[in-house]
Amino acid sequence: MSRGPAPTSPASPGGAQITTRSDWSWFQQLATHGRRWTNPPDPNLFALEAAVLSSPSRHPVRTDLVNHGYFVEGFVTAFALLDASVQDFVGALLQQKGLAEHQAKELLRSVESERLRRYLELILPVLGVTSPLCDRALASEFRWLNQTRNKLMHAGQRCDLRDAQRGGTAVLAVLRSLNSCGASYVLPASLSFWSPPR
Repeated sequence: MSRGPAPTSPASPGGAQITTRSDWSWFQQLATHGRRWTNPPDPNLFALEAAVLSSPSRHPVRTDLVNHGYFVEGFVTAFALLDASVQDFVGALLQQKGLAEHQAKELLRSVESERLRRYLELILPVLGVTSPLCDRALASEFRWLNQTRNKLMHAGQRCDLRDAQRGGTAVLAVLRSLNSCGASYVLPASLSFWSPPR
């Protein structure tokens, strides 16, 4: 499989360019260096991933982890990027309604449980945006996504290829729905799984 140059996302509001990679080579470094988490060989091991997570112009749906057999990691990473992307979108809408940036962040942080569902189902409609969860099929997939993520993180449930692919697809569907409501996520046309979804 040949890889072209890494795509570059549009400029963020601050003017910074975020370059994304076609794969997450830090997993290769992790595999090479074993369990040396306390003293990684490269102090900037996660620098690009942190930049992607903190950028409003992120490329949130990755399939490389799933394709390389990291099903739990792929699922949880996609969910975390969905959570961060939704927070960015809702925060920007709150600022458009007159809140200062620090006030918007404080309001978002004050939601202690079921944050993502509450952002999508309760806060978006108050801000004049149709919730993606108004679509019954998407709401059902979102409930499954959220419940599965919680079971993976808090109950040690296993994640297989089918679940990881379904999770990535559900994340992409929610973000596409938000794009139709005014978000501006840079999304792939489709997810590239090496194995066809089951």
